[in-house]
Amino acid sequence: MINLTLRVTVTLDKKRRKGPEYPIILRVRLGRSEEFTVNTGRISEEAKFDNGRIKGKSYQANEDNAHIARLKARIENTWHDMVQANGGFPVRLPDFRVRLEEEAGVSRKPKTSNIDLIQLIGQYVQERHAELRPGTLDQMRTTVTILESFLSHHKHAGRYSSELRKFDFDTYTALRNFLVSDYRGIKKRAMTNASVNTRLANLKAMIRYYYDNGTPEIRSQINLDFMRFKPFKSVLKQRQALKEEEVNQLWAEDLSDAPHLERVRDLYIFCCFTGLRHGDAVSLNRTNITPTGPDQFELRWYMGKTMKPNSVPLVGPALEIISKYRDRYVTLLPPLKNNRTSANLPKLWRRMVSRMPSLAEVVEVIDQKGNIREVKRMPRYEALNFHTSRHTYARMLLAKGAPTEHVKEMLGQSDIRTTQIYAKTNVQMAISSTRLLLEMAKRK
Repeated sequence: MINLTLRVTVTLDKKRRKGPEYPIILRVRLGRSEEFTVNTGRISEEAKFDNGRIKGKSYQANEDNAHIARLKARIENTWHDMVQANGGFPVRLPDFRVRLEEEAGVSRKPKTSNIDLIQLIGQYVQERHAELRPGTLDQMRTTVTILESFLSHHKHAGRYSSELRKFDFDTYTALRNFLVSDYRGIKKRAMTNASVNTRLANLKAMIRYYYDNGTPEIRSQINLDFMRFKPFKSVLKQRQALKEEEVNQLWAEDLSDAPHLERVRDLYIFCCFTGLRHGDAVSLNRTNITPTGPDQFELRWYMGKTMKPNSVPLVGPALEIISKYRDRYVTLLPPLKNNRTSANLPKLWRRMVSRMPSLAEVVEVIDQKGNIREVKRMPRYEALNFHTSRHTYARMLLAKGAPTEHVKEMLGQSDIRTTQIYAKTNVQMAISSTRLLLEMAKRK
């Protein structure tokens, strides 16, 4: 057998520089003089490239190194098959190169055609029209308008491009900041953090889809650096809830001079004793109340978030609030919209601060914006949104000794780990959950 001296090395193409980065190529050499190069479709900075590999343990670095390793193995296997078919003798290098281009799916010339991201979104909507939810499809269509506004904005005109290969982490960050501060959509106002996260998550899902299932031409132009994006979020270091004495004090407060705050207070107190979400509470009607005994009632409804049935006993203030608004609305409770409730709840807390000094305590909030992590301090009442009524309900149950499994069922949660967030290490499991609901109705 003749000693075959085919060598495949991974290196940078220093002749074709792309900004601070160079294309990564495979140099295929036979003997001492014959050689040709194969473009891998990947790029890297010189400082981040060592010994034929991209340094680091990031998602993109691992994916690129795996892609290069597969391509190198494919070239070596193709050479081995051709040598075996030739009776063990080496083949001509030009013939080997043609065979690679025809059968192995590699090319020695880099792709020159640029793929437009906006056109790719339209293609994505057509391809996955039957799989995606209508809301997601609508969001993807509006993303086209958002990208066009972003590229034409005076801050970004000429600086960023709609080319897929140029859609990197810097572009992603600029787009995110544009949506929060400068973009004005149909409602003529900046998008909320949640809306921004949804749009960018859908865009990431699309790019990831084409990286896994797209053609080699599309995959070679995708920059996986966008996977480093983190959504906007604000996280309290300690989940907030009212104490039982604070709930009783809030319920006893006379708000007859401020009917709009009284309605918000009553809705909040009702959810503190039932654990309902805002959307479920304002949708209740008389058919949701079921008698279970003498002067005993149970609330039965389908949870709007999961569409699963749930039920809780009606006790103390919850029954009083239902009686208070009897025959005043079609629904059991004041049909307050979420945005109005969110606007009036801080006004309620500010009014109560003088009577409940604990509301003015300072709490810490971790504000996550992209990769920027900042710890902020704020008064406790600013962190008490309407959803904390559910936290209050869970904390009061656990403080009275209710088992975590029982609280999980009453909150309608599918994972007990979510319920355990509310639990404290010093909770004394001594009082049965049946007696605790009656004790909760007793006000000091």
